[in-house]
Amino acid sequence: MSRRRSPCPGRGASDDVPACGDPAAAEPVGRPLRLTAMRVLVFMAAVILAACAVAACGAERQAAAGHPAVSAASTATSRAGTPATLTAVSNGKTLRLFRGQSVSVVLGGTVMSWHVPNVSGRAVRRISASGGYPGHQPARATFLATWPGRAVLSSVNDIACLHARPSCAVAQRSWRVVVFVTGPHSSAAPGNG
Repeated sequence: MSRRRSPCPGRGASDDVPACGDPAAAEPVGRPLRLTAMRVLVFMAAVILAACAVAACGAERQAAAGHPAVSAASTATSRAGTPATLTAVSNGKTLRLFRGQSVSVVLGGTVMSWHVPNVSGRAVRRISASGGYPGHQPARATFLATWPGRAVLSSVNDIACLHARPSCAVAQRSWRVVVFVTGPHSSAAPGNG
């Protein structure tokens, strides 16, 4: 009886051994196969999470486009006849006003005082101001939207030791809100009625 040579290296010849190219010839892969399956599951979970995040961003943008005051974005709209109020937490926001509307700013601090807010741009003008540095009362200012366009309200906090010699090493914070003013508001305007 002659021994038949195995077509697969490392295997002996026998009648019950399938050929090397046969899929049934593959030895079962234990741990690497499970590891691959785990990687696929992790990848799929990451793709699903990314898709959910993109969908949430799109929903927020749609909300911001239709109703800026409702969205979690940094844009707010003051309704006509409703005075807007800004505080230190409004830093970095964008406010939309109609011509003739006013906005009040109240910046209070615990250790450091804020300077009375200023305005740059012609769309808004300051009509009153009180408190602020060097006193310890909150810095207050009221601004009136006078002309369609853009204006920036700004302030900085301060403390006396910054002006001493030698000065202290306290970090100052700046405060800034961009205001966009649109034309006069009317209930008879197109689309409102």
